[in-house]
Amino acid sequence: MPRQTIYLDHNASAPLLPEARAAHIAALDLTGNPSSVHAQGRALRAVVDKARTEVAKLAGAERDQVVFTGSATEAISQAIIGGARAFKADAIVVSEGEHTAVLRAADATGLPVKRVGLDADGLIKVEQIAGAIADADRVGMRILVAVHLINNETGVMQPVDRIETLVGPSPHFLFVDAVQAFGKMVLEFASRQFDRYQHCYDVAGHQCLRELQIFPCLFSLQIRRR
Repeated sequence: MPRQTIYLDHNASAPLLPEARAAHIAALDLTGNPSSVHAQGRALRAVVDKARTEVAKLAGAERDQVVFTGSATEAISQAIIGGARAFKADAIVVSEGEHTAVLRAADATGLPVKRVGLDADGLIKVEQIAGAIADADRVGMRILVAVHLINNETGVMQPVDRIETLVGPSPHFLFVDAVQAFGKMVLEFASRQFDRYQHCYDVAGHQCLRELQIFPCLFSLQIRRR
């Protein structure tokens, strides 16, 4: 009897749902540039806007908080490297369990990078982040904290709510790699209390079967808080 292969590595990339495949094929039939003002351009713009609305709904975000990028790695690089420059960060704080893309982006900033540890259960040691923030506050430094919501290898859900509380009432910047959470758990980005600080999530569609509806498997996005 021939062996049957069952693909289970959905954390790396998931197979497309039929609805996503159909949306992808329909989008490929469209010609034009969504920035153009002629009929073809407007038609494409409507498709992109529809996708943005649907992604925002899935992420619990507002439409204008969604920015499409070419990959999760690109979104991570924009958020960490661009965020560090834009908010004049003096140092980066990451955990030892971060994805390689996060660690490389942190190193690429050229700033000092502090790595906080994980406990025996694979959870980020939040007290070490609290210590790094306290140390930065004492000397007037601004830091960018980059952590993941769900680990891509172990599936451990990190205590991001606690980290958000630490970063919240401060001048620091928080980036959350939520790629493994998107489409699998409620994010409710827009309802979080971010009014007093800068906050960014990145998510991806190719790991949850169905997103994104225009170009599934090709695009991920960055969600930003202004």
